[in-house]
Amino acid sequence: MQKSDKKESKNYSLKTRFTVFFVLFIVAVYSVVIITAAWQVVLVSETLGIQLGLPIVEEAARIIDGDAFEALSKSLDPEDPYYEKTRLELLAIKEKTKAVYLYTMARVEGGVFRYIIDGSAQDTDEGFSPLGTEEDISGYIDPVLKAMQTKTYQVDTDYSDWGWLISVFLPILNSSGEAVGVIGCDFVPTDIFTRLWSQIILEVVIAGVFALLGVAAYLYLVNGINRQNRRLVELKDAAEAASAALKEERDKVVIMKDRLLAEMRAFMELLSVAPEDFRVFAAETETRYNQVNAILTDSEFSPGEDLLEVHRNLRAMEEKAGQFGLKTFADRLGGLVAGIEKLRERPGVSSSDKAEILESLRKIMKALNDSRQIERKIQAFRSGDAQLKERGEA
Repeated sequence: MQKSDKKESKNYSLKTRFTVFFVLFIVAVYSVVIITAAWQVVLVSETLGIQLGLPIVEEAARIIDGDAFEALSKSLDPEDPYYEKTRLELLAIKEKTKAVYLYTMARVEGGVFRYIIDGSAQDTDEGFSPLGTEEDISGYIDPVLKAMQTKTYQVDTDYSDWGWLISVFLPILNSSGEAVGVIGCDFVPTDIFTRLWSQIILEVVIAGVFALLGVAAYLYLVNGINRQNRRLVELKDAAEAASAALKEERDKVVIMKDRLLAEMRAFMELLSVAPEDFRVFAAETETRYNQVNAILTDSEFSPGEDLLEVHRNLRAMEEKAGQFGLKTFADRLGGLVAGIEKLRERPGVSSSDKAEILESLRKIMKALNDSRQIERKIQAFRSGDAQLKERGEA
């Protein structure tokens, strides 16, 4: 039963490890799907920025004079003819594209930038940023600074009040090649991102459904395997129990066989012994048994002299059995004598030692009494056989 419990515990432990591994695998796959979806957004944003925003800022860069822009960013003079002329040109570019905002900025300090030319709307519109309007753009300053430092375009994606907002930044260079400002173009690809996110959500849902189906299939298979394992364990336990029962029965048969052989040997020995000799042996053995019993049960038993006397009596019984050819009794008494010889080598004799000697001797006497019964039956048989012979001769 304990082995079965250990095997069951081992099976559950193995099931737990497999389940944890499978769950972690599903979580990893699901995480990969989500990360891939997020990466798709980044890639689409960059692609849209390059496809839609980069041509706009490049066209705006062709009409902006870097030196004039630098002078305007320092003077902040709205009456400068370059300001109005460039503003209208930027507005025209913005209106023929899908851009939401098209503007230029120059850095003041830290994260604060100043709008220079805003081409996103008419100068009378509410969303227009007049020349010199300052704004802290610390929330999205990294791509702006990177564009000015690397002197190449940068794309940024952000979620604002208008939804997803894609911004493209291109540095404004003066005649010395220094970045004196930046052109910014913002547009909101609502339809594209809506379809993209719908597709991503669908992919995530499908992945989740397949993950749940996978978990359900896994649990079904594991439970099936566990049922089979339990059945195999039950069959194995039953086979072991049957084997143990068979061994026990076989041991009983062996013991019975040995007992029968011993009885047969004793019987054959009795047939070869003269009745008078056996009676003499039985009487002397019983007398010596009574003497040994009295010595061992005496409250004043002495481990020295008394144990020696017991040894002498048993030795005499053994020799008498051998003299009459009763080997079975001689062997049994010899084993008891050998045990007492070992006992004499010890410093003392306990009550359990004496009880063990008496118990062994009682078994020998019981066998002797049984042999007496057999001997009587043998004599009766011989007597009857002799009478039959006499009648036949008569």
